[in-house]
Amino acid sequence: MIALFYVRISDFSPLFELRNSRNIVAVLLICLVLLSTSASYANSPLNLSGLNYSLERLMQVYLHLLCFIVVCYLCVKECYVGKYFLMAIGISLAVVAVYCWSLIFFVESYPYRFEKYWNNWLPFNSNKRHMGFDMLVGAIINLGFALSSRGLRRLAFGIFAFFCASLIIWLGGRATTLALIGTLILFWRFYHQMNLLRHGWLFGILFFSAAALFAELGSLFDWNGLFHTVTHKLEAPSVNHYSSGRFTIWTESLLAIKDHWVLGLGPQSFFHLFVDRFGVEHPHNAFVQILIEFGVAGLVLFLVLFCGPLYFIARVFFGAVKNVQHTTWIAAIVVLGLLFQSMFSGIFFLGKPSSYLAMALAIVWADQLRIKASASTNPPPGSV
Repeated sequence: MIALFYVRISDFSPLFELRNSRNIVAVLLICLVLLSTSASYANSPLNLSGLNYSLERLMQVYLHLLCFIVVCYLCVKECYVGKYFLMAIGISLAVVAVYCWSLIFFVESYPYRFEKYWNNWLPFNSNKRHMGFDMLVGAIINLGFALSSRGLRRLAFGIFAFFCASLIIWLGGRATTLALIGTLILFWRFYHQMNLLRHGWLFGILFFSAAALFAELGSLFDWNGLFHTVTHKLEAPSVNHYSSGRFTIWTESLLAIKDHWVLGLGPQSFFHLFVDRFGVEHPHNAFVQILIEFGVAGLVLFLVLFCGPLYFIARVFFGAVKNVQHTTWIAAIVVLGLLFQSMFSGIFFLGKPSSYLAMALAIVWADQLRIKASASTNPPPGSV
């Protein structure tokens, strides 16, 4: 939000120039999202419009859209801004990771040797699930800058990425660990195209193996590390049990909107209906959560907003788009990593991961607009 102090409202006028068809579509989509989510809130069959926590959830949606618009504008105006946004996030999260590892290895006092602390009292986080989101983003950003840097900068960012990645594995998150493996494959693919990673497959295996070993060495509890994640899968009597009952939660959530599938039940409806039954505040699937809160209308609009950047990322992945900035590649992998993780957890209405996603999407979209503008010999009036 600090970025707002550097932007005048009048500076956004090119975004709303009606002679540019691309701007019309973007502004229309954002307006439709605002209208759809507001209608879900106002017409909630659960009367959620009278509850403060429901209004707060709706305000989060608005703030994340505003974050996307502001960061996109700033990155269009000055392309290097996105790099410093990502770098600030990556270094900050690496500092948190180093602090956590210092507590794990060197502090014996209360409460740092108790599971309750690492489940719910984590430094700068409310619980280890939120820490998993943070560390995934931190590992991606720092690894991206390590691979695109030289000398001491490469070493420093590589160490930062290592501490973040090892803490992901230490925390025992199944979806987050899979997301980490997937992002290493994406790094190999993206940077192989730029001849920055000659033996990417070997690097990915060594990096992940070293992080897993480091996580095992720091194990304090029976849920720490990759070994527990694998053995838990082998011991689980069913897939639903291994997923901590997620399939049951998703089924119950979808059944709850069978009579209100267009606009859903309103923001925070899952918490209102199921927190006492399942003991969780969200259905651990961002798409299911959008569906139950904002219905099919809201889900379709959110997916349409993602279509443009995701199509651009896919074309970059397959080499159809050239001249892409390193910062955009890093942001693209952040987007893909968070979207994968969102299928097994809720990120769209948690403050930090939602902000990461909005910022990364804005950086990708801004570079997409830059490439389109540079390819056009006669850009339309009002084009950003």
